[in-house]
Amino acid sequence: MANKNESLRVWKFAFCAALLLACPKFASAQIVVLKNPGANVVGVVKAGKSPSAVVTNPVTNKIYVANRDSRDVTILDGETNVATTVKIGWDPRAMAVNSVTNKIYVACGRKDVWIIDGATGTSTKVATGKSGNAVAVNPVTNKIYVANGENKSVTVIDGRTNEITTVAVGPEPMAVAVNSVTNKIYVASQNYYKNGSVTAIDGDTNKASALPAGAAIDAVAVNPATNKIYFSNGLGTIIVMDGATNSTTTLTANMYFHPPAYARGQDAIAVNPETNKIYLTSRFGGGVTVLDGATNRSFPLAIGVTSNAVAVNPVTNKIYAIHYGYYNAKDDYDSGVLTVIDGASNGTSTTTFAPKVEPAAVAVNTVTDRVYVANHNTNDVTVMDGIPRDALMERPVIGAPNYIAVNPVTNHFYVAIRGGAQVAAVDAATNKFISLPTGYGPQEPAVNSVTNRIYIPNAAGNSVTVVDGAANTAATIPVGKDPTSAAVNTVTNKIYVANFGEPNVTVIDGASNTASSIEISSPANFVAVNSVTNKIYFSTPKTNSVRAIDGATGKTTNIGVGELPYAIAVDSVTNKIYVVNRGSDSVTVIDGATNKTTKVKTAAKPSAIIANPATNKIYVASVAGGVTVIDGATNKTTQIADDLNRASIAVNMATNKIYVPNQISGLTVIDGATNETTAVETGPSPWTVAVNPVTNIIYVADQNGITVIDGATNKIIKAPAGAVTNSAARQ
Repeated sequence: MANKNESLRVWKFAFCAALLLACPKFASAQIVVLKNPGANVVGVVKAGKSPSAVVTNPVTNKIYVANRDSRDVTILDGETNVATTVKIGWDPRAMAVNSVTNKIYVACGRKDVWIIDGATGTSTKVATGKSGNAVAVNPVTNKIYVANGENKSVTVIDGRTNEITTVAVGPEPMAVAVNSVTNKIYVASQNYYKNGSVTAIDGDTNKASALPAGAAIDAVAVNPATNKIYFSNGLGTIIVMDGATNSTTTLTANMYFHPPAYARGQDAIAVNPETNKIYLTSRFGGGVTVLDGATNRSFPLAIGVTSNAVAVNPVTNKIYAIHYGYYNAKDDYDSGVLTVIDGASNGTSTTTFAPKVEPAAVAVNTVTDRVYVANHNTNDVTVMDGIPRDALMERPVIGAPNYIAVNPVTNHFYVAIRGGAQVAAVDAATNKFISLPTGYGPQEPAVNSVTNRIYIPNAAGNSVTVVDGAANTAATIPVGKDPTSAAVNTVTNKIYVANFGEPNVTVIDGASNTASSIEISSPANFVAVNSVTNKIYFSTPKTNSVRAIDGATGKTTNIGVGELPYAIAVDSVTNKIYVVNRGSDSVTVIDGATNKTTKVKTAAKPSAIIANPATNKIYVASVAGGVTVIDGATNKTTQIADDLNRASIAVNMATNKIYVPNQISGLTVIDGATNETTAVETGPSPWTVAVNPVTNIIYVADQNGITVIDGATNKIIKAPAGAVTNSAARQ
């Protein structure tokens, strides 16, 4: 094996050479039309047909774009933005650069890899296995590794002679990564209909060691600084391998998910070895999952649907994530988005592309700090200046807000910042706020307006943060594993916490902050309270049931409901409990007096629910089908706002208005008397909504901050001081 110090020396030499040789003299080009006029866009350069992969050579300042449908590669001069084309084989789909030899390797869909000489622009074909899904380079040994999706193998190419060696791996290898320091190669095998596998290859001997993964793995990345390898299946499973021992640890990550109908592209992982942070995207997910390599704790940042590409600039500590965009049978388009994440603060800034652009891949030149986005549908490449290191921090930032809760008595609202492990306590009268620490992965706050206490479950911290609203201080209470939801009984001053990681629930005494637990048959994910009857209801998706607990005695009762029960709403006036069943597209209505149930059909993928006791109407928001209105007296339904991506809902009982964020198009306001709807502009990717019924003010957490809306006029009136307010205008 290559000496470790020598490997590091060569790697450092290549990086220093890039810093010395690349000269960032910028030329302008045709300007691409984007929704965000403030984006740092230099221009757009025409590429071939259906560009789907992009890589950079920081030493030569050249950018290479694989065009799948025109069977060629576009070579872009990073100094002049002038493009040339090299013809290659059928279906080029993956690329890698050896900056030391100035060779570019292009894996194609049939049985070959094309090698482009960066100095001359000429190309050479090398026969490999079928369906080259991925390619990676070891610049120290000058070896190239190609994952052959249909041959259960990896082809090893000697960069000096172009001779090949074949190494058997698991079925359907989808991704490959190299640790140049240890000369080890790591392969992610999908084997979609069975359990996938991960394979470690010794670069000296080509000996392969395969390990079962228990999931269909299709992304891999290496941190050479820690010798850790990260595998993902895009559905919340992360496998961390110790490169020294090949031992693995399986993690369940916090991710936002969307229906498979929106899944496009592939999952991706990028590592910042300087900060030991790992960034994961999922074609099934709506954001970037950030994993702390030191603690293995993770939290999600919501940035849109089907995020499927990510790149890191370790020099500036900026992360660039692509949200591909999608369209459905109704020809409704979701514009693609490039999100820039500040690695230090997890603050975000977005560039929203025009409809039908479909950004598919992203790469960054770490020397020039230029970012390149391959646009699949418009056959071009967007060139952008990377945002300067302190650009996001020049504006006061509280992080990426995810959940909001309001105390109407004090006129304060509370914003959980999942990316920052903190909660912002905002005085709505003055817009001044204070940030208080929470545990990792804070969820939706629960407010006790009587005691002025706020309870925030920390899913990754196995705790609940208690905020004293008067003193603006925070305390932490240990609870069960993976707490995801909390609810308050204001009459008894008890707080109930659903622990999704183990079969129990936590009960917190609000007077003393002491916690106790009640065992149940299966882990719970949501909780709701009927303060009138002192009954607490937990949804338990693994058993397709709801566990009802008597708050006075602690006695539990199991109630069967639909498939994958999720959110719960209670109408304390009628003593009815409404349970969303995500797996059977329905709501189960429980009679609180008898525990008898009735099933009501809803739109597809219901995800959020709220009751208006004043009108006896129940509103169900669906990810894939708008809003279903249930008449509580008859259980008859009405379908309104028949569109996609509804994942949160709130009601103002005083005005009989219902507020539903749409993660694509802003906020929908429903008139409860007529069911007529009004669209209200917000920032990008609105996630959750909360209402102050006293002031008639509505608060929407979007990707960049908080949108504050006057409920009387539906006009945006102000944003809280310190929140990010540079939301892209919607067109």
